[in-house]
Amino acid sequence: MKKVLITGGNGDIAKELTIILKDNGYEVYSPNRHEMDVTNLENIEEVISKFKPDILVNNAGYVVPISIKEHNYENT
Repeated sequence: MKKVLITGGNGDIAKELTIILKDNGYEVYSPNRHEMDVTNLENIEEVISKFKPDILVNNAGYVVPISIKEHNYENT
């Protein structure tokens, strides 16, 4: 059985993908942002080493709220 890790588990896309993949025989782990912080390399490595996915779906989003007037590439 293939194992799929879907980041951003709270989102609608991740929830729907989880249902579809499980219905098709995949083992799915779709952690929310508290279970897997995609901005923390140590946390990412910990989750991947425990679950050992065959497939990774990077579905997590990260937003830095800032006015477009104040935006520059050094702020991101």
